[in-house]
Amino acid sequence: GEGVFNAPDLTIVGLEVSLVGCPGTVRLRARVGNEGNLGVAAGVPVTFRRGTMAAPGDVLGTVTTTVPLLPGASTVVELDAALEGDAPFAFLATVDDDGAGAGLTVECDEDDNEADIDGVDCDILF
Repeated sequence: GEGVFNAPDLTIVGLEVSLVGCPGTVRLRARVGNEGNLGVAAGVPVTFRRGTMAAPGDVLGTVTTTVPLLPGASTVVELDAALEGDAPFAFLATVDDDGAGAGLTVECDEDDNEADIDGVDCDILF
């Protein structure tokens, strides 16, 4: 087969939205995992955008991981984002993305670096 096999495989294991700051802001939380065979140092960029994987929008911000990610490990990164426009909202997180779409880490699978969430609405508070 093709690809790099003895390498990290960075993924967004989960993406969630905290509505505590609604209607002005939301807190985006992405769990970043390493499903590969090699670890990576702290400092991997994670970029949050408006939109979905099918229709990515404006960059909201880029944060970096604060711990090394060995194979099988994960960590959570967060970004507070202002809400603009009308609900429902959609958000996208991409690991190993410097905010301009460039990656820093050679991975065994570059196609599993994103996760999105849609249907976010401040009126859905329980």
